[in-house]
Amino acid sequence: MVRRLTIGAGVLLALTVTGCGNAVEPGPDAGTGACRALVGRLPDQVLDRHRSDLDVTGAAAWGDPAIVLRCGVPPTGPTTDPCLEAGGLDWTFSETDDTFRFVSFGRTPAVEVTLPTSIDRTTATGALIDLAPAVKPLPQTARCT
Repeated sequence: MVRRLTIGAGVLLALTVTGCGNAVEPGPDAGTGACRALVGRLPDQVLDRHRSDLDVTGAAAWGDPAIVLRCGVPPTGPTTDPCLEAGGLDWTFSETDDTFRFVSFGRTPAVEVTLPTSIDRTTATGALIDLAPAVKPLPQTARCT
């Protein structure tokens, strides 16, 4: 079961944050037309960090350490991870010592956004707000309950 956590105006997409020099792997479905279209809609800045070129299908990064978005990742199934609503999108949330990880819930294809924990937790949801216009056009198949 997915737990719902609503965070005011905060919106975050699914990105995988990597440290300097760490490779970003494409999601298994990154080559779909939906992911190519999503990458074309991504903003030049997220949380005032400028976009940097990644030579990875279905992925983009902003800043250093990077905020990373990957499209075409495996969708979230039943989970005990918290679910939050940001900018009209549902996201599951998990964290490690180094990263905050958000995965779109109920969107096809699924999107992952990762941010370094050096970004304040309350500011991290702003990245989801910046990315929401690019992710919203993906078909919605479910909502957090």
